[in-house]
Formats: sequence, C-alpha cells, structure tokens
Amino acid sequence: MEEKKLTEQERQAAVPYFIHEGDMTRMDMAMDKLLTANKHMRDAVRLVCFTLIVVVLLFVVGYTINNSNWIKYAETLQAEGADHGDQETGIYQLPDSGIDP
Repeated sequence: MEEKKLTEQERQAAVPYFIHEGDMTRMDMAMDKLLTANKHMRDAVRLVCFTLIVVVLLFVVGYTINNSNWIKYAETLQAEGADHGDQETGIYQLPDSGIDP
C-alpha cells in the first residue's frame, strides 16, 4: 500500500475543519437550548400578562359592584330621612358659632 503523504498545508487545513465542525455543533446545541429557553420565557410573560389583566378586571368588577351597593344603601338612608337616625341615638349637631377655639 502506498501511503499518501500530506503536505504541511493539507495537514493544517484538515484539523481546522474538524474544529470548525465541533464548534458549529456546539453552537447549534446552544441555539436549540436558547430557543427553548426563549419559548419558556415567552410563555411565562404571557401568563403574567394574562394574570394581571384578570386581576385588574376582577378589581374593576368588584369595585363597581361595591360602589353600586353603597349608592343603593345611601339612597335607602336618604329615603328614610336624615333626621330619623339622629333622634334615635340622641346625637345632634350643634350649629356653628363661628368662633374657633
């Protein structure tokens, strides 16, 4: 068998090819991990945004219902008469004398 002797330039060219392929393989693996991590990050951001929107909506609905109930309660108190409660408890407001203590 005849051994083919590589010249110095051919030997130098052969080694960087394998190094380059190894680097490219590692970069491909790193990019796959990065894409997976980015997908998880996007999912987490979407979940946080969705949760925030739901919480804000619940707050607005709860505030609206509470405000509506409070207005109904205030209207029923006004319908009963403003002085009615004062007479039962014996609490009366004194007129303002205009003199500050």
